[in-house]
Amino acid sequence: MLQAARYLRQGDSAQAIALWQPLAERGVANAQYNLGIVYLHGDGVKPDDAEALKWFRLAAEQGDRAAQQQLGVMILHGRGIAADPVEGYRWINRKHHDHMHHNSHLAADRERAAKLIWQSEMEESLRRNQGDFSARMLADLKRRAGMLPAQTELAAR
Repeated sequence: MLQAARYLRQGDSAQAIALWQPLAERGVANAQYNLGIVYLHGDGVKPDDAEALKWFRLAAEQGDRAAQQQLGVMILHGRGIAADPVEGYRWINRKHHDHMHHNSHLAADRERAAKLIWQSEMEESLRRNQGDFSARMLADLKRRAGMLPAQTELAAR
């Protein structure tokens, strides 16, 4: 594993991949995560979100926390898969990283996912109710979520 990392740092991605690939196929989570990173960023290979997602998922399912974060962010943003805020949020929050609250990108992803989930749940609840009241509530919900300007709320009434 260390030799593969050395190869990658030296710019020899092909050698790194050649070492990680068989380990990843045998279920070594760290190798799976590393392949995910290689495919996500196109380091010596053509960027391939679906391939990155595959390797992150395999490592994440074994409890690799970094892979869980990467998988969650990819699902949240719809990279290599249809966007799913609920599932993305679950992976992002599967196990908290000590640095999670200090990383502004991860914190922003968590906040965005939570808002999308809440919005989705509220919209489903409002769909169950019929009439003008539901339309006003939906417009207010979107305004509060920052999806509509404040003037739209007045027009909905």
